Amino acid sequence: MVIVSLGFLVGCERSHDIDTATAYRFNLMIFQQSKNGITQTRKCELLPDSEGFDEIAEWLSTNRNGWSDYFATPAVGEALVSGNGFSLYIYDASFVLAFTEGNGKPNQLTKDRSSNELDFVFDLPCE
Repeated sequence: MVIVSLGFLVGCERSHDIDTATAYRFNLMIFQQSKNGITQTRKCELLPDSEGFDEIAEWLSTNRNGWSDYFATPAVGEALVSGNGFSLYIYDASFVLAFTEGNGKPNQLTKDRSSNELDFVFDLPCE
């Protein structure tokens, strides 16, 4: 009985319910590590039909499943994409998604990042 319970806890896959169809803007911040710590290097606003907007919305939509619970406060990573009710932290080897569920409950999930996944955000024309 104990083994079955532990297997249930370990094998629990989570999903998100972010509605990208109603998104009207994404904010993107790209960070670079300096000798004195983390500094923001570029920031931009992505509007519908702008470069990167549709790709981010599509990624969020096709990556609804396969997440795990994340119980820590996300640290600054390489980039941050935020929108209506969510923040997506991009790290070298993972993602952390902080969002508000449809019932109003805040939630945080994590997922491994494959090489080059969402790398295009680093090349967007931000200032």
